[in-house]
Amino acid sequence: MGNYKVILITSLIIFLFVIAILFLFVVKEEKEPYCGDHVCEEGENYENCPEDCKSTQIEKGIKGHVTLYQGNCMPPAGLECLINKLSTTVKIYELIGKDDIKEGYYLGTSVWYEDSEEISGESCDCEITCELIGSRSEGWYMSCPEKDNKLIRYTFCEKLENPFECKIIKQEPIVTVISNQEGYYEIGLPNGQYSVLVEDPINENKEYCNSFDNEYACPVLVNDELVEFNIRIDHATW
Repeated sequence: MGNYKVILITSLIIFLFVIAILFLFVVKEEKEPYCGDHVCEEGENYENCPEDCKSTQIEKGIKGHVTLYQGNCMPPAGLECLINKLSTTVKIYELIGKDDIKEGYYLGTSVWYEDSEEISGESCDCEITCELIGSRSEGWYMSCPEKDNKLIRYTFCEKLENPFECKIIKQEPIVTVISNQEGYYEIGLPNGQYSVLVEDPINENKEYCNSFDNEYACPVLVNDELVEFNIRIDHATW
């Protein structure tokens, strides 16, 4: 009878010990931070979990993720569709017209120059040629589609070489920021309208944009808040 009590008590102690271990394990698991639950918990910060923990220093500006799409993403795509968060340079510009973005890449505005002097604010889409040869109005004219020819200079130009050169004038960004390893970026900005472009590592780090409205390329409006603008660099087949 005594041995039975000893066995019973020993079994009870072992059972309670196992329950305690399991309880501590569950409590520990519950306390483990989970990145992606939109709660900034102990052990998480902006660097290791930007989805949950945002920078408290920026109250007004632009934030978002940069994502790179590659491979065959036509459904059903499976493992052939590669989607990765990207660490790269994000550039904030004054508003850029959508016509200045060629095949997704910003190349800058092209204008006509003679020597080092800009001839006109017109783009190089308008050709400069010698017109009205043999008349009093002979000279260099700018010819634009669906517009009347614009006089640049009266001169006898029939036998002269065209002295004008088309140059690309690269607009500089207002500010730049590098997205982290999770593709997350954020940057403080005053109220206003901006174009947000990103360097594309697949194409020689040219500034990339694939979001347009009726007038502008990758436009974002900042108005007293931290606006979310996600950037998708798309090199996939759809």
